Amino acid sequence: MRKFAVIALLLILSGTVIYAQDTTRQAGKNKFRKDLSLTTQQRDQLKSINEGYMKSAQEVRTNKALSDPDRSSKLRELSTDREGKVKAVLTPQQFDTWQQQRTIAQERMGKMRKMKDGKGRKDGDKFGKKATASLGLTADQQQQLKNIREEFKTQAGTIRNNTSLDDAAKKEQMQTLKKGQQEKIKSTLSAAQFEKYQQVRNHRMKRMKTLEKQQDRDLPGKTSPGKS
Repeated sequence: MRKFAVIALLLILSGTVIYAQDTTRQAGKNKFRKDLSLTTQQRDQLKSINEGYMKSAQEVRTNKALSDPDRSSKLRELSTDREGKVKAVLTPQQFDTWQQQRTIAQERMGKMRKMKDGKGRKDGDKFGKKATASLGLTADQQQQLKNIREEFKTQAGTIRNNTSLDDAAKKEQMQTLKKGQQEKIKSTLSAAQFEKYQQVRNHRMKRMKTLEKQQDRDLPGKTSPGKS
């Protein structure tokens, strides 16, 4: 039962991480566009290229008929194809910057994944046990939080993969979704539990921001684009 409580709390807290990542991702997109100095035409062309890539990649990922090696191979082909299309749209200097920024994003995502495995998972378990003990969740509350988290994850994925929405619309819908999730959590917990939950969530957010800053300092080309 205690293990289930830890898992339930970690799941609901990870909703905060997803929202923070979406916010960070949007800020990264804005900086990326600024660094490239894109024209309106280039922005529209890149948007079309990326939307086509995301749609095709999602179809490959959800194709159960593909083996894991075939799926990986097709995703690499899609990535190579996208890179060629992007190169045709950008100037040589812009393309160099695009490649540098893509490398930064890939390395950041790699480090974020490590938080879910190995030492990151062990640290998360320790954090979750402390948080669960402080909240004093009942079995019913644990199940309700788990259901809230799973619902949020599904709806957030739908928003992110909706190619008919622009970035502003996605951000607005994510904010609304997050607000609704917090209201559901608040109605599930007692006033004292919700206050402690907010403290735990704020602590988690601070840790995430600290990690992102460390990643920014460690990644090549962050402070001096164009230099390795």
